Amino acid sequence: MSQPSDLPSQLRATLGKMELALGAIAEAIVWTDEAGRVQWANAPFSRLVGKRNVEVLGAPLIGLLPLERGGQALTPEAHPMNLVLTTAPIASGEYEFRAPRKRLLLELTATHTMLETGAIVVVVIRDITEHKRTQETLRKETKEKEKLETMSQVMLGREERILELKQEVNALLKGLNKPQKYV
Repeated sequence: MSQPSDLPSQLRATLGKMELALGAIAEAIVWTDEAGRVQWANAPFSRLVGKRNVEVLGAPLIGLLPLERGGQALTPEAHPMNLVLTTAPIASGEYEFRAPRKRLLLELTATHTMLETGAIVVVVIRDITEHKRTQETLRKETKEKEKLETMSQVMLGREERILELKQEVNALLKGLNKPQKYV
């Protein structure tokens, strides 16, 4: 059994391990207070927004992570962080984000919980840009394949009709006692 005086050092060690573990996953995670100020973020979140971890702490999440849908900026009320505080216990969806050097498609899930000090919001962010790009490429290739298959069927039908016409011409020529042109 650990001594009560060891508890703070054990808690610090556990928090350090949790920080490492949460920094090693691919998803970005950010936790805000109910005013939307970042209280904690993992390393993937800091990389996503192009800032050092100390620069994101205390900053408004909406400023760090301005989101768009269909090329239009979300209003603060429509931001998933605010949706979970006002209308739904969980807000989830796909959003566009202009990262420091590129445009990304993100899947966000936000949830909130109440603590003695007030509400907190936790947002989990997954970059789905490559996944969506791959899906779109697959969709286009499937459509192109279907188009080629349709063209192939049309061409096969035309070839069959040409053979029929050749047979008809040969039959007419035979009826006129002339040599057949098509073998």
